[in-house]
Amino acid sequence: MKKKSGIVGDVKELAEFLLDSTQAQICFSALVPSANNYQLNDKIELVNNDVRNYISWLHTEKPLTKNRIFTFSNNNVRGQNKHVVGSDVSFQLTERGQKMITRDTIKFLSWNINHSRDKIEGAKVDIPEIHKLFNSHDIFALQETKGVINISNYLCFNSNRQNSNSGGVCIGVHKSLTNGVINVPVTSSDDIIAIKLKAYFFDLDRDTYLINVYDSPKNGAFKKRQRTTLGEDEVTTLEHLQEFLANIPINEDAILLGDFNARTATLEDMLSDNVRLNDEQLNEYFVRELPKRSNSDTKLNSNGRPFTELLQTSGLVFLNGRTLGDIFGEPTCIQRQGASTVDYICVSASLYHRVRHFRVNGISQYSDHRSLSMSISTNPLRRLSDDIALAGISDAPQAFKWVKSDNLTQDTATKFQMAQEAQLHIDRVNCLLVRPINSPSEVVQLNTDVVTLYQDLAGSVTVRKSGRRHNNKKKWFDINCRIAKRQANRADRNANNNPYSTFLREQHFLKKKRISHHQKTKKTCVPP
Repeated sequence: MKKKSGIVGDVKELAEFLLDSTQAQICFSALVPSANNYQLNDKIELVNNDVRNYISWLHTEKPLTKNRIFTFSNNNVRGQNKHVVGSDVSFQLTERGQKMITRDTIKFLSWNINHSRDKIEGAKVDIPEIHKLFNSHDIFALQETKGVINISNYLCFNSNRQNSNSGGVCIGVHKSLTNGVINVPVTSSDDIIAIKLKAYFFDLDRDTYLINVYDSPKNGAFKKRQRTTLGEDEVTTLEHLQEFLANIPINEDAILLGDFNARTATLEDMLSDNVRLNDEQLNEYFVRELPKRSNSDTKLNSNGRPFTELLQTSGLVFLNGRTLGDIFGEPTCIQRQGASTVDYICVSASLYHRVRHFRVNGISQYSDHRSLSMSISTNPLRRLSDDIALAGISDAPQAFKWVKSDNLTQDTATKFQMAQEAQLHIDRVNCLLVRPINSPSEVVQLNTDVVTLYQDLAGSVTVRKSGRRHNNKKKWFDINCRIAKRQANRADRNANNNPYSTFLREQHFLKKKRISHHQKTKKTCVPP
């Protein structure tokens, strides 16, 4: 498709032609992302957004088109429209189809972050590329945090092991969505944390539990210490999880994600007689419609079968290896000795039709696990109502640069206070105080004049921020560090493209070690 004037021109021309020449319903499907080509996927996303923006604009400017034209992202069109006999309009949208017009998506991130802090760069949430990853998702779930996670604009729920420096799980919810979530205490295990998504807030069919789990390796130090201490009384993380899932009401859904250290090969995750669906027709539909799961990791470990059986008995299905964006089952953990799939996102079978995409993201220098991204169709109430007029809303003004200084002639707060004592400013304030106010328009004008008065005052004692991006790199991050970083990024991409290549994995860890060495050396040599 060609781009014309900021929108997809061909779509605009076709839509206008069809609206004028036919009375039929018109539906534009989004372009399908590629499984591995992330650069192409970014372009596809831009095109899809342009199409959706144009349709949204059309609905606002021409309200009669709401029942005529809409978009959806390659979902099943069954049940979205119906034929009306004897009507002037050949087709009209059903209630489900009408919701598709305004439906939004909510994006989830799951990642074993392998410690909340980096040895050289400090808190990982402050590292620009990780901060950007978090901010591109509405809800994130982290495993193996080994500490408390807090990030601006997110409400974070943390659970850490008692008397242990390992493990730790966290769920972060964007503050614009906090009214739609409920914290669900999980007292049985420190390795499980859960919240509930309210169905009415997100336009979901049912209330939905979001459960984040870190099941550490059986041969790890923590599990060995547990077996030594508890002996036969030891209850595994999967057993705690199974008990929690069993207590979820049958009329509610679940999203299960995390690092389970379970290599599941291609074991079946769906039973044909799953009683949790409690609906024979619904069960028959999903058993028939769910695509068969693929997995590039063909090995099965001791956790694999118990974890898969847990999904079978709980009515959950893997997204890995069967969802748009990951149809081959990409490995999620890349280490020197090999690659494996141990991180998963699983959803209730009745929720599967809402999943728009699932992706195993690229490897990072800050963890040997790859993050997982998922989006589901929602209609959160944080969206602006169609009735709100946006014509009178303008961009916020640039902020002022506020300088703190022990020298009072340079300190912005002191200068601002002194400027308010000037006679010219006092006279302007007195004029506003005696101005008669007899109508709504005069109230609006008074508000505008008060804001202008103090903006002028601030402009006389300070300057506005430039709006330019700041360089977040430290002083010690010199040209050698940048070169090492660039080489490490190139090695990351190569390892992502072929994670089972021993040579490329070795190159990834070699470059990772080299940049760590450069950073450590420069940081100790350059004074703070």
